[in-house]
Amino acid sequence: MPGWHKATKSLRDRGAFQTVGIIQEQHPDRCRLFMQWKQLDFPVLIDSLNMLGVKVVPMTIAIDEYGIVQHVGIRPGELKKEFLDKTYPAPKHATKNKRKSAATLREIANDKNTSQTWMKHADALILESGLKKIDEAISAYQSAIALDRANGPAYFRAGVAYRMRYDQYNGAVKDFQQAAEHWGMALEVDPNQYIWRRRIQQYGPRLDKPYPFYDWVRKARGDVLRRGEKPVILYVEPKGTELAQPAKEFASGAQEVVEPDPRRRIERDRTMVIIETATVPAAVTPQGSARIHMTFRVNRAEDMHWNNETGPMEIWISPPKGWQVNPQLIRPKLPSTAQTTEVRFAEFELQVPWSTGPGMVVVPGYVLYYVCRGEDGACLYRRQDFIVSVNVRQKFADN
Repeated sequence: MPGWHKATKSLRDRGAFQTVGIIQEQHPDRCRLFMQWKQLDFPVLIDSLNMLGVKVVPMTIAIDEYGIVQHVGIRPGELKKEFLDKTYPAPKHATKNKRKSAATLREIANDKNTSQTWMKHADALILESGLKKIDEAISAYQSAIALDRANGPAYFRAGVAYRMRYDQYNGAVKDFQQAAEHWGMALEVDPNQYIWRRRIQQYGPRLDKPYPFYDWVRKARGDVLRRGEKPVILYVEPKGTELAQPAKEFASGAQEVVEPDPRRRIERDRTMVIIETATVPAAVTPQGSARIHMTFRVNRAEDMHWNNETGPMEIWISPPKGWQVNPQLIRPKLPSTAQTTEVRFAEFELQVPWSTGPGMVVVPGYVLYYVCRGEDGACLYRRQDFIVSVNVRQKFADN
């Protein structure tokens, strides 16, 4: 966008044409920060659902004054000669397409009961109501999928909806996992869809990344602040894999690490802290890798909180024989405040050996933490064991 913006500035300043951007981002506020950072002044529309059906970006579309597409893929240097200097006739018959409401589209879906009508109903629910009717939208997408298992867009948009619900409510990680699974199923239908693949790569392992997705955010904020402006606030902060650099080979963490509780002497906890995991991609082929996202919540129903004064939180991963893990020992950075109740996150990567057959593989681990009950209650050091289930699928020749 910055290159196009600079190359066409003089034409825009003369009023020769207008620029409107369209992004496919899951989190549009990140685009707002980028626009502020680069001082781009044209409006941007959001197409998180990929309703345009584009498979590659960037794409430039030249539309004349009558709303007719004249060029796709035109370059800045061609714009004046191939588009602006030409005259286009007015269409003989103007057509207006009035968008149907979600309520109307539900009636149509109930009547016709096709995959496409249910998907259109789900789309309208999100476009009209956003998160207010996200549960109903997810249900409608599932109806579309049930009627047509080859409806790739329905899988992808269901994944977008699940991730929206997860982000909004800091929700159960099962929504994040559902998002990854549906994006993966969309790619099974159309493996050439770059937009769908990029959504998985955003949260997936470093081996599959084409570039670091949001490593620019910190610099953007700094540059904006130095200009005396207030940076756009991000509703969902990028973290972990969204900031990670791509890798050409799996880093197994060759450094020596010492297991924190090898003799299993620390007392167990099953209720004070709630652990959830999500695996991206949801299914991995042999020699492939996956990023594991872990979430830790103190159980507020038991009046628990973190104790940050005594020692670090430690997460230990024990991969099956032949599997590689990075890192094996994770120590998340703790807040400086003595007692907190925040949700904690950790990530690690696994590589599946070539000899692994298809099916679910269990990767065990445990976490050690300090927690307290109530304002004046006892503070405890506890261990909780967990398992991560990795779905290994058959390796096909065309993958």
